[in-house]
Amino acid sequence: MTRHSSNMTKTTDQNEPCATDASRAGSAEDEPPQPAPGPLEITDTTERLDARALEWLTRFGTLAINEAAGAGDEPGSVALSIVDDEKMADLHLFHSGIEGTTDVLTFDLREEESGALDVEIVVCRDEALRQSGDGKPVERELLLYLLHGVLHCLGFDDHDPAEFERMHAREDEILNAIGVGSVFDSGEPR
Repeated sequence: MTRHSSNMTKTTDQNEPCATDASRAGSAEDEPPQPAPGPLEITDTTERLDARALEWLTRFGTLAINEAAGAGDEPGSVALSIVDDEKMADLHLFHSGIEGTTDVLTFDLREEESGALDVEIVVCRDEALRQSGDGKPVERELLLYLLHGVLHCLGFDDHDPAEFERMHAREDEILNAIGVGSVFDSGEPR
């Protein structure tokens, strides 16, 4: 199943949405490594993730952001909002003119495309629940959406097959490096 997300890049003139894909699958470790204090701030507007899930997402999200940013680079700041279908559908329509919910919206707030991250990422808990399925923890899917948004801000895209493979391979590389393992499942053999 292919899902669509939107990446919003703030420039000095405008917000330009572009459709992207993100996806699914996998299982979580119980004891995540402890990252250094990091750039991630999470707000769960659904108030439906328990403290354990939020702690796991914060720990692994911070590790993923730091890994994506690269050694020695200042990762900057990432604000993650977790919303439900209704809120996501409203945001999706407002920012990209597309009706219906989506998995992730990314707002790159940097004035230039390089430098430390300054990004707001909105992820849909309801979509993550649908995609994670099989009793797998929803926080793994939410972590994938977070990483997907960060990678868009770091120059990755997934609009054509080669870019799609490159971006999702990088997601897998990062998730494996931090001990989570692959989450994305394109539904097609790689």
